[in-house]
Amino acid sequence: MKLQFFNVYDLCRFMEILIEKQPDNHVFNVGNGDTVTVREWAELCYRIVGKESAFVSVDKSIPQRNYFCFYDYEYVLDVSKQNELMSDTVNRKPYFDFIDSKLL
Repeated sequence: MKLQFFNVYDLCRFMEILIEKQPDNHVFNVGNGDTVTVREWAELCYRIVGKESAFVSVDKSIPQRNYFCFYDYEYVLDVSKQNELMSDTVNRKPYFDFIDSKLL
């Protein structure tokens, strides 16, 4: 399952762009175009604190909502309309490379 994050700085910048340009479209998906899987996100969190991640597989016959708070679908939005007005976002770096070079 993939996740999509968005920096609050980019959200504020995008709101300023909307106020300035006043586009005809009034509904926008906002988010970083890059995605990361839940497993990759957990691995990144462990790496940041210097720990090794360990994963346990859950029997697929057990409904995911019994042990995980999110529904079994990806939270990935089409941000192409956002990108037409604001093509650059803060977090364009590959996640692993950014953590390795900036945080570890």
